[in-house]
Amino acid sequence: MNMRRLSTLALAALGAAALAADPPPPGNDGGNRWRQRLIAENPELKDVDPNTADGQERFRKVMQAQMAKRMGEMQAANRAKLKEAFAMPAEDFAAIEPLLNRVETLRTQQRLADPAVMPMMRGRGGPGGPGGPGGFDPARLLGDTPLEPEVKEVADAAKALGALVADHQANEAEVGAALARLRKARTAFHASLGKAQDELRSVLTPRQEAVLVDNGTLE
Repeated sequence: MNMRRLSTLALAALGAAALAADPPPPGNDGGNRWRQRLIAENPELKDVDPNTADGQERFRKVMQAQMAKRMGEMQAANRAKLKEAFAMPAEDFAAIEPLLNRVETLRTQQRLADPAVMPMMRGRGGPGGPGGPGGFDPARLLGDTPLEPEVKEVADAAKALGALVADHQANEAEVGAALARLRKARTAFHASLGKAQDELRSVLTPRQEAVLVDNGTLE
């Protein structure tokens, strides 16, 4: 499996996580089969009533844990392939790993927080952006890990704009200000990402840089 394939799988996992962020509604065959499989894998859910708010929340937490585990496994596999592709001593790879982590963190969080990057993160309920009406809350996958400040501002700005889009009484000045805020936030994010990428690129050989361009980490 090549690096590009691993990167694609990781992105697909994020999309699946977004779509699985809320348990399917009870009462349909697909939802029932899904619950039966989840209960078989997690016996503690056997007596949980999925028709209650508490039951839905317990199912959701189990789903989050499963998706986080799968993402972690995929990221570990990706990192192992990367170490192999870089063909460098372990101590040298460890020295550049913080720079690599910074870029990967920004990119991953952007995918979770900015609906422009992955529209399915809006959720299935309508407009609103991450955490907005019908939107996906990045905390569902990140847990206690905070969003980077640049990403958080994008997420907050997207949420505010989504709320105005859903509010047909919002005036043009409010919408214009929200648009300007989101565009400014995205510009600031890309400046931070570009700086992080430049810092990483400065310690790489041309072949190592090519590997990261090929898998989407660098542009």
